[in-house]
Amino acid sequence: MRDIKKLLPVNIYDISETESYFSTMAEKGLFINKVGFFAHFKKDRPQKTVYRLEPVTKTERMPSDEMIGYYEEEGWTYVCTISHVFRIFRSNKENPKELHTDPINQSYTFEYLNKKLKFAYIISLLAVPWLIGMILFSFILNPHPVLYTVRYGQISYMLMICLFILYSVSQIFTNKRKMNDLTKQLQSGVSLRHKQHYHINYAPYVFNGLIILFSLITIGSTFYKIDAEWDQNLSEYTGQVPSIRLSRIESNEKFEIEHSISERSGKDYGGFISYDWTDFGSKRYEMAEAGVIKDKMWNDGSSVYSPSITTEFYEINFKFLSKGLMNDLIDDALELYRYRPYVYQEILETDFDQAVIVKSDETQMFFGRSGRKVVYVRYYGYEDLGLFQKDIFDSVRAF
Repeated sequence: MRDIKKLLPVNIYDISETESYFSTMAEKGLFINKVGFFAHFKKDRPQKTVYRLEPVTKTERMPSDEMIGYYEEEGWTYVCTISHVFRIFRSNKENPKELHTDPINQSYTFEYLNKKLKFAYIISLLAVPWLIGMILFSFILNPHPVLYTVRYGQISYMLMICLFILYSVSQIFTNKRKMNDLTKQLQSGVSLRHKQHYHINYAPYVFNGLIILFSLITIGSTFYKIDAEWDQNLSEYTGQVPSIRLSRIESNEKFEIEHSISERSGKDYGGFISYDWTDFGSKRYEMAEAGVIKDKMWNDGSSVYSPSITTEFYEINFKFLSKGLMNDLIDDALELYRYRPYVYQEILETDFDQAVIVKSDETQMFFGRSGRKVVYVRYYGYEDLGLFQKDIFDSVRAF
């Protein structure tokens, strides 16, 4: 007999419908043999066949030899067990003797299944507060939600978790309710109806397909992210940069980059550029430079004058997020200066859609957005960063 695999288009917790489906398939010459992700049928001569589903009990996960022998005497043959939940029996008799004639006694066979579903329901409900908390933290309670999402967020991963939890909870709740209603029906003395029209339902397979799809997207994006990330010393970098270089700001002819190369990583903290990306931020660059003018001191005489500059550049996928991202960058940067005096100035005459400069002692910060591009420049030194906003814009536009 040839083995044929098919998707099971019925919910096994709809016992009568599942039995009717197997009987219909038998009339077409397809006899259920095993049920996993797919339903396995054996191709044979069409024959009227009656099926019954019996819930698995706590003490007998698989039917004992005595049970199988007794059922065979009554005209029933054991077929297989579905998902450790139901055993399937079949009979080729047109009107076989029912396995259970007393509905009240039959209700006791569902006790273990109801306990399993209740436990699964409680566990799934515990996952809901965790899901809500994760969403609240990421998008509502987080003080910088847009910055967090663009900088760290993997939306495909979060969406996959949300889909999985919400669908699982709804399915467990639905199945638990069905079994509770059926148990109450049996306890009231009303027998289970066996011949019932079944409804085609491929929703679980669609859901599983979505989970597999999002899993592949998440895994693929993770590997791509790891492979795509890079950092390079500016002394070796030949490409364009997303902002102004420190040497453009410092006008003193004795200015030079102060190289500081890590023996372990080879990274030059005197000048490096790095790249990564997220689902919302298609491009994210960070650039840092440090320099020195050896015959010049800081005004307080503490040490040799050593200016530095860092740049964060974002090119995001959705333009409407640019304003929120810039506001979050400003708010995040000013956290360090809330107990120090600073001057906040919005630049009105600018090529940027919006531009802001903040000054506090020797530190100056420039924030600008243009279309889907957002840049944050922090300069530590004595030159006026505001004079170079046109240079910053040209660098951002060309990048």
